[in-house]
Amino acid sequence: MLFCRVARASICALAALILVGGAPEAEAQAGPHLRTTGKKMDLSQLRALAPTNRVVVKFREGEKVRLTKDKLTGMRSGQANLLNNVLSQAGVSEAAMKPLFATPPEELARERSDSQRRSGRQLADLSQYFVIDLPPGADAAEIADKLNALGFVEYAAPALKPAPPPIYSIPKAANPLPGGEGARAGSPNFAPLQTYKGNGPRGIGPIPSVKGSDGKSMSFADVEYDWALAHEDLRLPYMRNLETLTADKFGGPDHGTAVLGILSGVPNSFGVTGIVPAAFAYVAAASTSEMGYLPARAIGIAMNKLKPGDVILIEQQSPVCGLEDYGPLEYYQDVFDAVSAATAKGIVVVAAAGNGDVNLDRDTCLGAFDRGKRDSQAIIVGAGSSTDHARMSFSSYGSRVDVQGWGENVTTTGYGDAFNPTNDVRRYYTKSFNGTSSATPIVAGAVLVIQGVRKACGLPPATPLEMRDLLERTGTKQGIPRVRHIGPLPNLEAALKASVPANCLKQVQSASDAARP
Repeated sequence: MLFCRVARASICALAALILVGGAPEAEAQAGPHLRTTGKKMDLSQLRALAPTNRVVVKFREGEKVRLTKDKLTGMRSGQANLLNNVLSQAGVSEAAMKPLFATPPEELARERSDSQRRSGRQLADLSQYFVIDLPPGADAAEIADKLNALGFVEYAAPALKPAPPPIYSIPKAANPLPGGEGARAGSPNFAPLQTYKGNGPRGIGPIPSVKGSDGKSMSFADVEYDWALAHEDLRLPYMRNLETLTADKFGGPDHGTAVLGILSGVPNSFGVTGIVPAAFAYVAAASTSEMGYLPARAIGIAMNKLKPGDVILIEQQSPVCGLEDYGPLEYYQDVFDAVSAATAKGIVVVAAAGNGDVNLDRDTCLGAFDRGKRDSQAIIVGAGSSTDHARMSFSSYGSRVDVQGWGENVTTTGYGDAFNPTNDVRRYYTKSFNGTSSATPIVAGAVLVIQGVRKACGLPPATPLEMRDLLERTGTKQGIPRVRHIGPLPNLEAALKASVPANCLKQVQSASDAARP
């Protein structure tokens, strides 16, 4: 059983029930922990958000609004008239509205009921989220303000605007090798440069050679813009893409390819080797050709493919706390509610803290990152130095940032600054992946190693809260100065010792040795 800090005794007591096979029914019957609802902003606050041509609206809990054949149903006549009056002023009809989440309402209701019973937490009714597409020139902030004046609307706000992925600096691709030499020669072996996987205290390892440590029987989904799934060192079928993506206007498929290389690089004689190459990889596009940029929707789609113990990575960032600087995406209520639904299902969500150098405890965040007021139970990841694990100057920080990964000098697939033989992204490699972009998949890899070993031992997966506590408690401490908190670097050896019985580790080691040729 995982050990827990005294300060989190009540939380960990609930989580421990799940680990030993019990269910937190008594907690749920006593009444779920209340959900933090979306806050209605005034017009000036709405206009301070990045302008878009769409509005996200959530109807009040208890409403049963549905969209059937471009017509709203389930509303009382007075409500329908008020809503249609606002829409007509914007120059649109009910047909301009779409459900934010792809899952049918009946299935969302079942999942919500099961997850609330399992977790003892009150969750949002995701079926009450809608997106309104506005005509050119319409003022999204003004429309949201008018919607917020309606009593049956929980909140409305302009939809999120896409932001660059959380990489701090873009590695510059090398010139192709002269004469097409790279086309004839094999790609180099970069595995010795993947020291972020190495022994502590510098790396997260050693990664044990035991059954399950390669991520077999585990799955994850990466939420971001684009990927080169056909990269020679990934070779992932296109069917792993859960929706039709739009091209990444921030730099193409390199970013997603680099993230996947850290996790899924194929073990062979060239390129890189992923932390969990046997884990089943999905990719969920934050921006799609049909729906545009809706990362909350992508999280919901990923959640439907995954089981308790699996992982969702959120490789996105957005302006937070009234600033233009980048922090975690869960600052926004639709993302927060989607993440909360995923963690209540038992999925571990690992999300980038962002590269905005934002103090997430500052007053202008209005408690959005105060765990005592609002906790999605995701693991938020900061960027640390590859040598002493001090905070990288660009990394957002604060009490809500749980752990760190390397924010520099990460060797993986993509970009081509380490190897670019033919100007073909399918053969690109980098030694310079960075930012909370590189930090987040390193932490996700550690989570999948631990869950895979637990599963091989016949243990239930750690819950999101247990995993967060475990990584914080057993990790390599943040380097000095520690005043701007990003937490420790995961330490797999210490984490496995703390969460898996010694006799079980020996058993899976023996099984792994016996399986070797």
